[in-house]
Amino acid sequence: MSFKTRNFKLLAILIAFLTLGALAVGCGDDDDGRPSKLTFGQVPSEDAVGLEVAYSTTTQILIDNVEGLEEIDMFIATEYAGIAEGIIAGRIDIAMFGPFSYVISSINGANLEVAGASTDGKDEVPGYRSYLVTGKDSGISELSDLAGKNVCFVDPGSTSGFLFPSAGLLEAGLDPNEGSADINPIFAGGHDASILSVLNGDCDAGFAADVFLKSQPDDAGPGILQSGGDIETSMT
Repeated sequence: MSFKTRNFKLLAILIAFLTLGALAVGCGDDDDGRPSKLTFGQVPSEDAVGLEVAYSTTTQILIDNVEGLEEIDMFIATEYAGIAEGIIAGRIDIAMFGPFSYVISSINGANLEVAGASTDGKDEVPGYRSYLVTGKDSGISELSDLAGKNVCFVDPGSTSGFLFPSAGLLEAGLDPNEGSADINPIFAGGHDASILSVLNGDCDAGFAADVFLKSQPDDAGPGILQSGGDIETSMT
């Protein structure tokens, strides 16, 4: 399997908090009224164990720096819309969003405040790219080659896993939406699931964010899943 890339746009990953008034609702409070326990919501971008590990540093930084905070529970939604629903219902206090899911949540009534963006270093510009993953012998080298193919997306609320791939496909004259006569769109539910669906032959190609892949030792480009080593290939 090889990886074809399409750099649609540089995108920021957002951490958003509810407003302070909503933050205290449903949380254990200390003697000064500050929450001692919060629920951290995350979209199902990869398996739950991988997400727990990936955000362990973030949650520990919050515990170390937010006065009175002692515990953070991780909530992994089964679909992107579940985070917006959880926030609106008061079951989630902090959430990790991609740009598109943040906008969708805000439009649907979630009262959010952006707290920061995730980067690889202090002076780095926050962002990531959308990758198109194909089989080595798939014959797919351009988005137009996806015509008539089974194409995996992540979720309708995913920026790199649906929104920007959709923009690219529309430019290529292909309808990316469910019921399309141009491709057979399949929503895998997570970035890793999209990639593995291609590996398993369930999809001819799939979209995922570059952050779910890591570079090979020779800097040939993304080659294996962050959580496993399931895919070992070079960039073409």
